[in-house]
Amino acid sequence: MTLDPEQPRETWIGIVRPLPGGGRLALAWVRRRDEWLAEVGTAAAADGVGELGRMYLAAVARRGHPPDRLNLEDVTHAAQLRALIGDGPAIDVGFDQRASELCDAAVSAVEITTDAESMLAADQVVPPHVERMYASMYEAVELQIREGDPPEAGQTADRLMAAGASRGHAIHAIAVVLMREMGAAVATDRPFDTAAYVAALQSLTADQT
Repeated sequence: MTLDPEQPRETWIGIVRPLPGGGRLALAWVRRRDEWLAEVGTAAAADGVGELGRMYLAAVARRGHPPDRLNLEDVTHAAQLRALIGDGPAIDVGFDQRASELCDAAVSAVEITTDAESMLAADQVVPPHVERMYASMYEAVELQIREGDPPEAGQTADRLMAAGASRGHAIHAIAVVLMREMGAAVATDRPFDTAAYVAALQSLTADQT
């Protein structure tokens, strides 16, 4: 992939961290230049680098150009990623202190979301602060649908229900996406990324509700 000389130079930091309980990984791409979280998610331990590569390619496609360099902590991960994305940005190995701090912030955002989702999925007792968080997200989604801002919130709810999801499950799925995007913004001290939120909504399917 050819770099555009008109674009500012930047480095993306790839994060791969184990989540509590084992078996799953927190994944994220952080842009060093202004601490923008390109994408955040989780994956089974065996699929971590593959999912990190998919996230990278999706973020590049949204932005229209790749970064100059990639930075990963593990040399094995770097080799695996290179095999997945082919020729492109240089890949450096090893984090400086600031990069490590960004990683910790990104992983915290993933853990908060994952813990809440896991408890709800397992019908476990949900702590009051998590209940309040979800209630706030449901209210925010309902407001977005009523006001049509963004219009994709209502469109997504309609599409999921047409595919067989209940309205409650559709609202919950949208709320999870909203919470993830808000957590990413808070963790990296950046404005809420509406474009990323809309893109995530458009990728939701009924089997994710």
